Formats: sequence, C-alpha cells, structure tokens
Amino acid sequence: MKKITGIYKITNLKNNKVYIGQTTNFHQRKLDHFKATSIYQRPIELHKEIQKDKGNFSMAMIEECDADQLDEREKYWTDVYSRTHEMYNKVSGVPSQDKTLRKKKSKQFAEMNAKNWKNPEYRKKKGIQSSRLQKQRLKDPKYLKEKSEQLKKYTDSLKKRVAQYDKDNHLIAVYDGVRIAERATGVSSQMISSVARHRPHRKSAGGYRWEFV
Repeated sequence: MKKITGIYKITNLKNNKVYIGQTTNFHQRKLDHFKATSIYQRPIELHKEIQKDKGNFSMAMIEECDADQLDEREKYWTDVYSRTHEMYNKVSGVPSQDKTLRKKKSKQFAEMNAKNWKNPEYRKKKGIQSSRLQKQRLKDPKYLKEKSEQLKKYTDSLKKRVAQYDKDNHLIAVYDGVRIAERATGVSSQMISSVARHRPHRKSAGGYRWEFV
C-alpha cells in the first residue's frame, strides 16, 4: 500500500473533540492509533476513549505534504482547530521548544519500547494482555455488530464502481472498484473511498475527485 505523508485528524464523533497529528505512513499510523495496545500510547486520554468505543472516532487525512513540511503544517492545523474545537493535543503558546522536548521524549519512548520488545517475557506478557482484551471485546454483541458493519461497508466499497474526475470535473475513467482504481492510478484505495463517501475534509485524493457510480 502506498505510503501517504501529511497531516491527519482524529475526531470524536460524540463530542467533536479533535486530535491533529502528522505521519509519513497514514495507513500504518491509523492501525497504530486503533490497535488494542494503543491504550498505552500518548495522548493517553485519546487512546483510552478510542478503546472504549472505536465506532465513536473517525480518522482522515486533511493535507498531504512533504516530510520537511510536517512540523509547520501540523502546527498550522492544530492552531486552526484549537480556535473552534476542544483538543486532545496539548496546545502551547511556545510550540517550538515544547515540540523539541516532545520529540526527544517520543524518541526515548520509542527506543525504550523497541528494547522492551526484544525481551521474550515482555512480548509474551503483552501478547497475553492483548489476547485477553480481544476475547473480552468479542463477547460484546455491540462490538461484534459494529465490526461486522464496518467489514461489510469496506468490502462493499471494494466492489463499487468508482469514477475519476480531474480538477475541472471532467470524467477521466470509471473503474470496477477502488482496488482496481488504486492499481491503475497509484492512489490509495482507502483515500479514494474516503473521497467517494464524501468524508469531511477529504475533497480529493491524488489530485482527483472520486465518486461511486
């Protein structure tokens, strides 16, 4: 799957609270935020609430950019949303120093985590915790129903015909599914689907507009 670099937004659909983040691999970052063990990641409040009910949260790219622009664009979008939304981000008036400190701490945490995962006992412990959590969640009919609905929506979207338009709204091509469109254009099927579903803040993917037909 194509790696997408840019700024993304996670939204709590119940209270409209927002988290702004940056990534060089959107698909992997999304998996990291929503996996069971994310409950131990910062921001703790966000990940605890995600694990309570993942269906309450949406995650979407709001801007693609080059890697060297990530810090600048993340600050820009954090400033924009902090004016109108409650934030999971720690918004500071002096972001440059705080950002450097956060990066340092993040690097230290990543190094510590990598070191821990080399320990067989640590991996075994985390595996047991994750397995127990998943077994507990699988007993919840609401969770199973939501997962089934999400899977159905995803598989249905793969089968739907999707049309590709240029910036002037001229039809370029029609594909027999988002996966086929991805192979033909190199644009992520997930992003194509987000545009075709008219997700907020996702108006185009790969420089094109997409519609299910």
